[in-house]
Amino acid sequence: MLRSSRVISLGAQTLRMQLRRSTTAASSAPVISQVEAKWAETPETSRAEIVAKLDELMKNDWHKLSTEDKRAAFYVHYGNYGPRAPISQKGDGLKIFLYTSAIVGLSLITTYAASVLIPRESRTLTKEWMEKSNEIALAEKANPITGISSEGYTGKGFVQ
Repeated sequence: MLRSSRVISLGAQTLRMQLRRSTTAASSAPVISQVEAKWAETPETSRAEIVAKLDELMKNDWHKLSTEDKRAAFYVHYGNYGPRAPISQKGDGLKIFLYTSAIVGLSLITTYAASVLIPRESRTLTKEWMEKSNEIALAEKANPITGISSEGYTGKGFVQ
């Protein structure tokens, strides 16, 4: 634990020293080198200093900035850390594919089982049910203008 805190503090000191050495005007000397590698263990106060320094440099002519400064500015504002860090790690593709395949397979098995276990025809599609529906419709005088209860109706009613 003590060793890792020393490494973090040494990394932060290195970043601060690089910031102090750089000038406020845009120059060819980079503000910070390898910001991608050091950013995760840099304390918040040092990060704020780095961002402020990079913002000052970006106010000047971008053509005079070094490639390292441009990379640092891009990483600080759009890098893969914090909320933009990738969720899956390298090598997780196979695991994601297998889990997705398992879920799709399980849903197909469930659908097949439901189609096998549930009867094809419901009890409301039997001929007896449809004839009883005709009797109820006649008794209730359903659709008296053009339907089963109308005068001179010659259709089958609910029977298919």
